[in-house]
Amino acid sequence: MDNPFFSIIIPVYKTEKYLRECLDSILRQTCGEFEAIVVDDGSPDGCPEICDSYAAQDSRITVIHKENEGVVKARNTALGLVKGKYLVFVDSDDWVDRDMLEVYRDLIEDNQADMVISGNNYLEFEDKTILQGYPVHSGRYSKDSLKTLQDNMLYSGTFYEYYLNPAFWGKAYKKELIVTNMLSVDPGISVGEDLCCVYACLLNAENVVVCENKGMYHYRNIQGTGSKAYRGGFYENAVSLFSCMDRLVREKKGEGAIPALDYNKLYAAYMGAAYYLSPGNGLSCRERNREIRKLLEYDGFRTALNRTEVNTGITFIRKKILTAMREENLFLLYLYIYLEKILVKAGVYMPANGVTV
Repeated sequence: MDNPFFSIIIPVYKTEKYLRECLDSILRQTCGEFEAIVVDDGSPDGCPEICDSYAAQDSRITVIHKENEGVVKARNTALGLVKGKYLVFVDSDDWVDRDMLEVYRDLIEDNQADMVISGNNYLEFEDKTILQGYPVHSGRYSKDSLKTLQDNMLYSGTFYEYYLNPAFWGKAYKKELIVTNMLSVDPGISVGEDLCCVYACLLNAENVVVCENKGMYHYRNIQGTGSKAYRGGFYENAVSLFSCMDRLVREKKGEGAIPALDYNKLYAAYMGAAYYLSPGNGLSCRERNREIRKLLEYDGFRTALNRTEVNTGITFIRKKILTAMREENLFLLYLYIYLEKILVKAGVYMPANGVTV
């Protein structure tokens, strides 16, 4: 297709079990005005063959095979081939509803939107599905209302609850808006690169539309595949990510937005501690302690922890977790993070947005 409305970028790595379901959901779209660029990021399983077989069956699919360099470079590699007016991103272990592109196209055309954002999405677990909602209201945002949306993205008023989904997926972006911002993100950022780019797009957009609260994207909540793989190096990643975010906030929003960014840094510190305590990271107890201490000594987190007190919109357990991080009390930090996981698994406690790490 020479002039598709959409270009869908799908980075692929170790998702052999789920890839067919993902690609089938793309090909079933009621809006057929798209191309799909599938980037095999050196996947060592059967993904390369699956990609090639789908490309042979449907000319709208283009496959790129490359060496493994991570999801950021995989997405960026596709940018040189995109022909669509708007870009959409799908992770290769997820799937989408058949009317997603049609809904996006209608909203874009009716509102001359630079960016369309889904208000909700589905979290898919092995044994259940959760509709993940966000506080953002549906509608068109421009001028003053868009400034409010930008401000609220960093802090919704509830701890670890994003005002809108900060991930690449679940959105459609005008090509001119997304490409520049994607290429400006440090490719060394492997966790949170979505936030950096999506926030930059929001800051540079003129018209943004949030869909009615209808979930159309199904995010498979599993670790170890594709963009969800544990990547380690959380400290180095945090330094790169928040260097980018600090620059964006100071240049575009000014000093008044720094407190909201501090709340975001607390989210990241919490996530980092939880990652290092997850059973699948292969770290010894000594290595975990070393990495968590290094994380908590990072100046960006330390400053945010010391000058930000969260008294509203936070659960009792997470307030205790922040206190333990502020005091660098690893015993209590471990205790409360494990307690949270146990209570979530037992179904007696559910954090904001249904999200835990």
